[in-house]
Amino acid sequence: MRREPKSVPPVSHNGIRYEAPHWRAGLPLDPGEDALELAEEARMQATMVNAMAQGGAVDLSPEWIKSTLLEAGHDPDLVEKTVGKMVVHRKLQEALMTLATSVTQTASYGEESRSDRSPLGYATQDRLRPLLEKNGLTPKQIQTALSFLHRQKIQMLPEGERPSPQDGGYVVAFKESSQEPLWCVQVYETEYSSGFEKDDQEVFITHLAVEENTLRVTDESERTHIICLKTREVKRLPA
Repeated sequence: MRREPKSVPPVSHNGIRYEAPHWRAGLPLDPGEDALELAEEARMQATMVNAMAQGGAVDLSPEWIKSTLLEAGHDPDLVEKTVGKMVVHRKLQEALMTLATSVTQTASYGEESRSDRSPLGYATQDRLRPLLEKNGLTPKQIQTALSFLHRQKIQMLPEGERPSPQDGGYVVAFKESSQEPLWCVQVYETEYSSGFEKDDQEVFITHLAVEENTLRVTDESERTHIICLKTREVKRLPA
């Protein structure tokens, strides 16, 4: 039976309201999404399509993409971030191609399990990390690449085999003047044990508080997490 935890009073700061909804099904955004960035990225895609339609064949290099978007007046910080993600994805694809070549060779499998016998299944973090390092990615870029690949693997699983997302542990920011959702962050990951009801193992947020440029989040396990409101980075404070 689903447990009904106490609601968490929202907090406001500089025209933004922060909420901790208990049930993921009610979230207006997926974790990690930024509504303003999504809208701007859609506009950048339109800019790219128009530029390619007018200019014919292009090399689609990061430099060309960056200059094209900046000339069209897009936000410089978001252009830099978007081009950075493209570089990470390209390096990831190069590493996956390297592994895909090796996985076709029977000798590459050794004693690996049957589930490893596909290019994507063979692409474990331990195998990818050295290739990504060799391709020149920083530790932060490598983590971005591995997280992206993890999401890809989950999306490719059959519907019944996909892991169920947790319910508690999310913070959503809204623009107070319009009630528009701005972004959503997963504060922590809930670990579930087999043999117990999933609902009984949920860990919910109990308190929110704004402190200067950070949001302090307390959960039912009496852990304290800090969200940087500028970067949305989450850190757990030591007990």
